[in-house]
Amino acid sequence: MVDAGFGQLNEYTASGVPINLGIAYGRGVEEGLAASGNDVFFVQFNLNSIGKYSADTHQLNTSFLTGIISPGGIATSGSDLFVASSGTGTVGAYTTSGAVENATLIGRSQDFNLGALAAANGLLYVAYTKYLETSVVSKISTYTTSGVLVNDSLLTIPTTISALAISNDNLFVSIQDNETIGEYTLSGEIVNASLLTGISRPYGLAVMGDQLLVSTSTTIGGQSQGSVNAYTISNGQVTSSNALVSNLELPEGIVTIATPEPSTYLLLSLAVNGIVFFQFRQKRRCLAANSSKSNRAVSH
Repeated sequence: MVDAGFGQLNEYTASGVPINLGIAYGRGVEEGLAASGNDVFFVQFNLNSIGKYSADTHQLNTSFLTGIISPGGIATSGSDLFVASSGTGTVGAYTTSGAVENATLIGRSQDFNLGALAAANGLLYVAYTKYLETSVVSKISTYTTSGVLVNDSLLTIPTTISALAISNDNLFVSIQDNETIGEYTLSGEIVNASLLTGISRPYGLAVMGDQLLVSTSTTIGGQSQGSVNAYTISNGQVTSSNALVSNLELPEGIVTIATPEPSTYLLLSLAVNGIVFFQFRQKRRCLAANSSKSNRAVSH
């Protein structure tokens, strides 16, 4: 499904049935994914660029945005697209049609490396990681979408944050080294810091209705084996779970996308939703995932 050292974008229905596999194959696709309507934006870390895939037309633009040094976290808010550049340590703002609004909307944070992004209610949630001599510390800062700092340390977590996802008033945080997913309010209060535990390589998060989608993988006999699992969440607790997509190599980013136009509504309504996620053999940074009311999912 994935060639060694290369990424690809795969599209599935919400029930895990493949729609389109091998999108952008060999383009060095990373785990960063964001969606706006039926458009999916994906990070091409090694190519210093952002690609765009339109799920309704199946059109692919692998040079949608270029010249972004080592892009990582990515998020959308309305017609705005935000991209974290780990090379410059800044977050840039662009339109979803590809225009540059402010390439350095958020400046470099001293001693901290940029990670995942998420957006909701006019705010940007930015994950930062600081590598100390014998430990790691991460924080989540919030900014307005115009780049004004709101809270420098909404959350502080003593390990690496690999992904963020937002559902209504709650923020889900993937804590890579502890193999844990925590749930918090958007104001930083703890709902359940150990919502999910024992999740190996939790590189991707997304929300689909009342379900939290999580990518995970383990190495058995030198071979990575992964899946995307769906967890139903209620009042800070997991009430049910199921494996949505299995037999993957190293799934990473996940994002849900809106149901296409009415001409294909019946087909997708049978699946209710859909997902997109990436597979990549190398371990990278993080993903910000957005959700929508009626979704299809995209994966790599």
